[in-house]
Amino acid sequence: VKMGLTTLRQRPNDLGAIAARKALAAMEGPLSEPRFETVAPQLMLRDTTAIAA
Repeated sequence: VKMGLTTLRQRPNDLGAIAARKALAAMEGPLSEPRFETVAPQLMLRDTTAIAA
């Protein structure tokens, strides 16, 4: 039996690009305040998703 599991795709390439930009900025000098970024995950609907009964 093969069933597709519903998951969240976390976009590792986007996360890596953000990390690289932050590392380069930190090497240029101290930051005035912490900067937070959010990378929205993508919901991958597969066979394990159904309407609640």
